[in-house]
Amino acid sequence: MDAKNALEAVEAIRSTVPESELVEFDTGLVEQYSLVAEAVGPVAVVAAEEATETKLDPSDVREALFGKLDVAHKGHAATVDALNTGRHKDKFEVVDRKTTEAEFADWLSDEKRLSYITEQMEAGRVPHVIASPNVEIDSKTYTKAARKFGEGQPYSNVYTDVTDQCTPAELSGTDPSNGNKLHFNVVFEDFDESLYGKVAESKAGLIKLQEDAPSLEAPTRLKALTYGFTLRAERGGVLNGPGTADLLYMRDYMVEPKPIGRGLCVPGSIVDDDGNAFFYGSNVEFQYGGRALVG
Repeated sequence: MDAKNALEAVEAIRSTVPESELVEFDTGLVEQYSLVAEAVGPVAVVAAEEATETKLDPSDVREALFGKLDVAHKGHAATVDALNTGRHKDKFEVVDRKTTEAEFADWLSDEKRLSYITEQMEAGRVPHVIASPNVEIDSKTYTKAARKFGEGQPYSNVYTDVTDQCTPAELSGTDPSNGNKLHFNVVFEDFDESLYGKVAESKAGLIKLQEDAPSLEAPTRLKALTYGFTLRAERGGVLNGPGTADLLYMRDYMVEPKPIGRGLCVPGSIVDDDGNAFFYGSNVEFQYGGRALVG
């Protein structure tokens, strides 16, 4: 029964109820069926699932995000371990838990950032907290770390023709100059609808979103690695199964496209539903979903 027919049905029943009992009758509707009813005059009846939006208290959202910090820290540690592959000196350091909590608390103190995350969660989006080391990495370090990630999957292939042309800033998307040890992001499981399309369309879409949510940023190779290691820490093993491809797909659409053969590409990666990991160059003309990370 749709809302219009429901309204007519309730009005028909109300016409048989003595006026002295209408208030009690309408109150019963509210309590039993979660319907909005007026005791005097026409009744506006709407099913609760159609009329009520989920509202979250930002303090509850903050608490929920802090609840994800343990997994985020494990993902951070695994990322740092991968970045240190083959390094015998100048190794990257795992940030201790106390510092992680302190920096995350400061990061979440931004009301506009927290408000955006709250709105997205109210819309049903599922967030993941990632904590990348706040460093810049070169292409060799990235390649070794990507291969290290691939060792935990059934199969992997790391193509370097695009990433070898990228600067450390493009590969990382961090800001070591701010003095923080970590670069936090909230990554939602689903794509941002307005970022679907070619690289140019995803880029334009992010710039538009940033007008109201300036903390949003595009994926980078470092953040994609951290995200993968964090999800693996959360799931306790190999990443595979239905939906894995969309969950793990990332394309660095804000990076200046690099010439590969006859086309232009930006860095990208995916873990397919069978668990096979691919790190490659994504053609700028290829249309697919895009992600805006809360940074």
